Amino acid sequence: MSQDKKIFVIEFLEVYLKVVAKTIKLDPIGTETAIQTNDNVLSGLLKNDLDVMQECGGRGMCSTCHVYIKEGMDSLSPLNRREKRTLEVITTCKTNSRLACQARVIGEGVVVELPSGMYLSQIDDVDALMADALRKISFTLFLAKSWWRRVS
Repeated sequence: MSQDKKIFVIEFLEVYLKVVAKTIKLDPIGTETAIQTNDNVLSGLLKNDLDVMQECGGRGMCSTCHVYIKEGMDSLSPLNRREKRTLEVITTCKTNSRLACQARVIGEGVVVELPSGMYLSQIDDVDALMADALRKISFTLFLAKSWWRRVS
């Protein structure tokens, strides 16, 4: 294949990917994922093995996929009536709240913030999280005791 054809193919693929796929970033886990244009944010969460309950089956009626949009709200589809009604009853709702099952990605630059504690549904995950926290606390106490012995 000639150099010109290679360049054409690369340019074509870049344009195709911009039209067909969009990248979203998931905070605080710092992961970026590509999803199809006009696909919902929920598909990006599921691609990253986040265990989203989806009690209503993705119909925008239960709020189990509630997320915050840190950046790129204008790169998402507008809120529909059902989503607005569901968000009205969520006590942790903010102006940047969206339901991942209803928010469709139509542009670039979307940064999704996962509410703290959400998507930890398996007891193994919680146990690992607690064990890590206890290790850090124990180490901090050990350092504090060592420092106290030296200064007293």
